[in-house]
Amino acid sequence: MDGIPILILPTQLGKLEELRPSQMEPMTEEEKEDLKKQVDLCDGIILTGGQKIYEYAYEIFEYVFEKNIPCLGTCLGMQTMVCSRNNRKSYEILTKVESNINHRVLDPVFIHNVKIEKDTRLFEIIGKENIRVNSKHGYCVNSSVDMKINAYSEDGIIEGVEFPDKKFILGVQW
Repeated sequence: MDGIPILILPTQLGKLEELRPSQMEPMTEEEKEDLKKQVDLCDGIILTGGQKIYEYAYEIFEYVFEKNIPCLGTCLGMQTMVCSRNNRKSYEILTKVESNINHRVLDPVFIHNVKIEKDTRLFEIIGKENIRVNSKHGYCVNSSVDMKINAYSEDGIIEGVEFPDKKFILGVQW
């Protein structure tokens, strides 16, 4: 299968590096419609990692979820999925990682084990119950709303989620 990647950028004005999400002007209805038109061009969406969840990422995921468009969320992308399904309340659903495993450094020394639940789409894809990953995140999901947890790290941190009632909406922390 061939594909052409499309980068969907924020429609809001402002320097994302300098502003917190709460400091950004809210998206207009026109900007939201522009995002939807861009997503409609895609067969699937990847929500990538990052440092902050901005409104445009929520808008993209909520549209993807509503239209049942395949979506893979990695790291912050997975956290965006979970927060979106929890009414965007990241302060309720994300907690600082407290663990004896260092989840913040990209280095072979910090590779850790992840257990994948057998009755999940992630297990169907990977075909293994245990894998080793190197993830970098300072926050983790502390619960799930209407999704299925599909993977845990060896210290019990949620490392993956999926929505079984959707075509393909899956998130992992690595």
